[in-house]
Amino acid sequence: MYHFTLFSDCPACYNLVQDAVDEIRQGLIDLGDTLKNINENPNVADDEQFTNQLDALNKNIMEVHDKATELQSELGNLVFFS
Repeated sequence: MYHFTLFSDCPACYNLVQDAVDEIRQGLIDLGDTLKNINENPNVADDEQFTNQLDALNKNIMEVHDKATELQSELGNLVFFS
């Protein structure tokens, strides 16, 4: 039977992962705030304003996705069998 260990006792590694997780969490909070703002103000009087909000939302989604993919890749390199 395999036992998976992500990290040996490595505070530096933990801090790197925690920082990346914090960035992703903040990105998700920002994304939620943007969606909430769009939902609470559905009658956008200015199409340009809506387009700008939509562009910001798309950018935020891509940044969170890219960071999560990067973290997943980095974690994949750190997993080992013991």
